[in-house]
Amino acid sequence: MKQKRILSPIRHFQILAVSYFSLEILFRLLMNFDLFNVQMLRILMFTLTLSGLLVLVTMPLKPKPAIILNGVVLFAACFLGFSQVSYRNYMGNFFSVRLIGMFNEVASYSVDFISYLRPVYFICFLPFIAYLYMIRRNRDRIALFSWKETLTGSMILLTLHLFSLLSLGWWVNEIAIVLPREIYYEPVFSEPALR
Repeated sequence: MKQKRILSPIRHFQILAVSYFSLEILFRLLMNFDLFNVQMLRILMFTLTLSGLLVLVTMPLKPKPAIILNGVVLFAACFLGFSQVSYRNYMGNFFSVRLIGMFNEVASYSVDFISYLRPVYFICFLPFIAYLYMIRRNRDRIALFSWKETLTGSMILLTLHLFSLLSLGWWVNEIAIVLPREIYYEPVFSEPALR
């Protein structure tokens, strides 16, 4: 009997982690931010946490819906990165969630905004394209995780996430107006943007 081809959850985690981390690196390169500093460790921890969480949430699903759901979330992250880079080129700062609520008021500037787009900004979508390619190439014949493996993975993920949260006060970005810990505990700031 031929075994059904499914994607290994560990391989899926690796693909997601590489995709999200490469998106972060591309974003930092496009913004001319320093790549070699302690904050890359925090970015790596949160990337691993996000990837692990997405794999754990989608593990009960069949492989195809799990891949599609993770692909949609990655595409949204790539689109957000593209939008932030483009908006910073247009306005000189990053947009906040409050701006999304005022979409009708800024729609009149859309033609002017589009003229500020540069082809290099579309590089933000490379992690999504790479995700689709890696998913297509890395299908395995493997059984799903047992409940013990899932519980172990969840505990490792929780520990990594708690360590990531503790690190919010350790390596503060010198250009941040508001500390990351304050933004995490009080996300109602109207403009948590960078200088």
